Amino acid sequence: MSSSQEGRAVEATARMTLDEMLAKYPKRSVEQAVIHRNYKEGREQTIRKFEEQICRGIHVETCMAGLKGFLENTPPAPPFDPEEPEDLDEDVQWRLRVLKYMDRVGEGSDAGSDERDLKNRNAIVKAYRQQKLKVQDGQITVWFAGHMVMGPLSQRDFDFQDIIDDISKWTEQYGPGRIWVEDATLPLAKMQSAAIAPYGQCLQHVVC
Repeated sequence: MSSSQEGRAVEATARMTLDEMLAKYPKRSVEQAVIHRNYKEGREQTIRKFEEQICRGIHVETCMAGLKGFLENTPPAPPFDPEEPEDLDEDVQWRLRVLKYMDRVGEGSDAGSDERDLKNRNAIVKAYRQQKLKVQDGQITVWFAGHMVMGPLSQRDFDFQDIIDDISKWTEQYGPGRIWVEDATLPLAKMQSAAIAPYGQCLQHVVC
């Protein structure tokens, strides 16, 4: 068995929490493991490309060094969260990781987490955890002040004007808040908070 194969055999049995990963791997690599929806598959694809090049005798020494560095500096899988049920759908587990990491990043910033965003995220996390909300490509939900006020509905049927028309009604019902469009369609989870427009990377805040 080669050294890379031995390393991958050890990886196969390893489960690490986010804090354990941050203590062992570069922060950027850990964030990729958190954010990428199909992180494990993408990492395996990179490893296979290195191994194929080595088998074909192409830049063998360079590829072996590259593979060694890649294995040493990237987590084998997304972090394990002991706080979450293990029977959750993989996509839901991914989305929970992203939402909770957003809270963590916000807590570590000078500005801190916006309480209005946090109220929405906490409600969304709870809904995912209780399996009342699913990650469905092309489907979105709209949240306001910690309440789901629209959806699930098709992204194609979403009209921003509907939100504008209903903000006053939601404010009267739930008090002041901020709109959050929960859209997990993109392969890379959006790290921006309080997404209003689910189109491309152009995001806005609406504060009432």
